[in-house]
Amino acid sequence: MNVITGIGLVSALGLDSSSSLAAARAGLSRAAVLRTVNPASEDFLQGSPVVGHTLPSGIGEGFVGAAKALIMGRAAMEDLLSRHDLSDAGRVGVYIVLSNYFLNDGPDGATYRSGDLPSVKWKASTHDFLGRLLATGSLGSAVVQRLLYGGHAGVAEALVHAERDLARGVVDVCVIGAIDSCVEPMSLRAAAGAGMLKTDSIPTGYIPGEAAAFFVLVPADRATGSPAAVPLAALATAHDPHHMHLEQPPTGAGLARAVEDCLQQLPAANDAIRLLVSDCNGDERRALEWGYCLVRLRPRYDFGQAQTWLPAMSFGETGCAAGAIAVCMSVRALQRGYAASPVLTITLSSDDGTKAALCVGAHKGH
Repeated sequence: MNVITGIGLVSALGLDSSSSLAAARAGLSRAAVLRTVNPASEDFLQGSPVVGHTLPSGIGEGFVGAAKALIMGRAAMEDLLSRHDLSDAGRVGVYIVLSNYFLNDGPDGATYRSGDLPSVKWKASTHDFLGRLLATGSLGSAVVQRLLYGGHAGVAEALVHAERDLARGVVDVCVIGAIDSCVEPMSLRAAAGAGMLKTDSIPTGYIPGEAAAFFVLVPADRATGSPAAVPLAALATAHDPHHMHLEQPPTGAGLARAVEDCLQQLPAANDAIRLLVSDCNGDERRALEWGYCLVRLRPRYDFGQAQTWLPAMSFGETGCAAGAIAVCMSVRALQRGYAASPVLTITLSSDDGTKAALCVGAHKGH
């Protein structure tokens, strides 16, 4: 089994994991009318103000694209390494997820239905992203450097690669993270064009946010000196051909399959469904998918006493960073003892049809 031994996070709630997660636990939010030039408001919403969760002033303000992601990523990496020294960790693997821009991979979001992921221009602008991210940190060189492009479930895909490399003995420790900003002009334009942005006239949309989140994964036998280590108990991914932007409504089949495959890996599944961490963000189709998923699972699992945490209520819609934030929230809750369950189940649904579920923690008899 592999365990999570450290986390790092920058978000609208703070420039480190401690302040961000403490604020989220208290139910705080820093959503405010966006100060930047807002083409979504101007072109699609007739001047209606758009609210968003932005990083505190000075962190990436005025930057967009790869430059903004790099600034956010360095801040989160510094937070992680300030609490978790990896200078003598052995062979390090780094697995970073950036947005695949499924929603806005074209002018005005017009081509998101095609499923072309991601744009050639975005790939070209980020081809050296990992080298630049690691160049200024104290992590040093990494024997494996893998850059992925994805949505909410992208962190689960990164975990699949990381666990495979750990099992093969290619690396000794893995740093996994995701970085995204949904408050940039292109993202706002695409979300508004698709009717997914929360406004006065669209109450079921999401409030955009931005964040970078990282965590460290190591084999359990290498974490004997880390009493705060949290097991990654189970992981499963699935694909649903009914992606979020088809005309037909979501069925929840792919997400339910991922959750069930994940729970079947546990000796006590009832422990893992007492506290769910969902990536629902206010979007109506995502809520429908979550509801249909639960309906499909109810014949086999009792969700009657389950609690559900929604990170988007505090952080906003954070794109591919949503999955990494959910992991950080769950790990901190278990470390500090305020989780209402020994195991938390995280459910993730990418717009492109990729679904994932992962369980962190250990059941009572483990």
